[in-house]
Amino acid sequence: MDAEGGSRIASQRDASRYCVLRVAYRASRIAYRGSLIADRLSQLADRLSRTAYRGLPIVYRPSLFASRFTLHASRSTLHAPRNTQHVRAFLLPPSFFLLALIYLWPLTLHPDFIPFPPKSQFTDLLITHLPNAEYIREWLACCGQLPLWNMQIFAGQPFAADPLAGLWYPPGWLLLILPLPFAFNLLFALHLAFAGYGLYCFLRDEGLPFLPALLGGLVFCGAPKLIAHIGAGHVSLVFAVAWTPWLIFALKRAWQRHAARHADAGSGLKRGALAGACLALIFLADVRWAFYAAALGAAYWLALLFRAVNQRAASAIAVIKPMLAFVAFFLALSAILAIPLAEFLRHSNRTALTLAEAAIYSLPPYPYLLGLVIPDLGGFYEWMTYLGVIPLLLSFPGLSRRTLFWAAVVVFAVAFSLGSNFVVFPLLFRLLPGLGFLRVPPRAWFVVALGVSLLAAHGAQSLISNILPRLLARYTSAPPHVR
Repeated sequence: MDAEGGSRIASQRDASRYCVLRVAYRASRIAYRGSLIADRLSQLADRLSRTAYRGLPIVYRPSLFASRFTLHASRSTLHAPRNTQHVRAFLLPPSFFLLALIYLWPLTLHPDFIPFPPKSQFTDLLITHLPNAEYIREWLACCGQLPLWNMQIFAGQPFAADPLAGLWYPPGWLLLILPLPFAFNLLFALHLAFAGYGLYCFLRDEGLPFLPALLGGLVFCGAPKLIAHIGAGHVSLVFAVAWTPWLIFALKRAWQRHAARHADAGSGLKRGALAGACLALIFLADVRWAFYAAALGAAYWLALLFRAVNQRAASAIAVIKPMLAFVAFFLALSAILAIPLAEFLRHSNRTALTLAEAAIYSLPPYPYLLGLVIPDLGGFYEWMTYLGVIPLLLSFPGLSRRTLFWAAVVVFAVAFSLGSNFVVFPLLFRLLPGLGFLRVPPRAWFVVALGVSLLAAHGAQSLISNILPRLLARYTSAPPHVR
């Protein structure tokens, strides 16, 4: 045999050995996988044996999904990783802004358009706010200073004392830079997002998980009442309402901060000052809504005080210090409008409003209370009572001792909105002198929208953590043992 034939035989032997080794390797892999499958089957059998309960079939055992669902809902995102919380904190404000653009989609598609109410030939934006912004821009370009006198109406009137001039509201200064009316539409979207994000922050501070708090913010951000008044061109009113959740949030933090740190003398003052600044911005945006916001803030502060007294966790200093800072900062920041306005009101017919004049556009109980569940498409913006069927249904499981204050606020605001059609507004009109400067009681429906949004968020949390797991456990649990 020559050398070439011997090498060929050796290579064939090596190839056959390689094939044998390859087959053995594959057989060992198959055996290993078979052992894993057998091990998993044994584990599954062990789990099935452990789930047997008094000899009943496994289908009658309480659902494991219910228990895991309850555990997840109770922990929720309060214990989310820190990186996840930072990402949410970064993405939530622009997310609310994008949602506001969706709510205002006609203006998003046409940012240079002016919103009008349905079947209407005028809007307050076109009659009042847009001319005021143009007047300020022209005066700055011509004279280099803010106009203090309005020469556009008859023989003129004080412009610095006009609460609808928008002269002293800082976010409104964007109207002096950006083109009009695009700037108004941008501010509408920003304030809607700001309102929703403010309520979300308040609900998170209340201890609600991420999803229920997000739901509450989304409901208030897209409240039909807010959207309707944007269509009516009530610029200053929408701006002021958007600050209301932040006022409540600041008041709560002022109380919590000082109650948690009695040794820190400046904590209560700082938080109280921040709450006073929020109310001052509401006042500078719209004086009329400042009355409602101040009343709501005072009621909320008294509710916190009552709760602390019952728990014996309040002291005189804990109440007085934040209150003093609140009042001081509010008076200091709002004085630029409050002082000339006080003089202006002396010559205004608002000082002599009758009950019939103050109660104009009082909400008729029928059929507009039906608007809670039936939307009045294209209806009158002052009587827009629709809140959404899902938020309204979720508000009922949200009723508890913890949310009793907000339930009472909603009921009182509904009664106030009825105006002369009920006893609340006429009684307060005679008892509170300052109420004579206001008109249109249905403006209190913004408070209803805020309260229902809060209750809906608490209802969603109750539904997730308590009601749904109980239903799952009830309908998947074992029937009584038949002997």
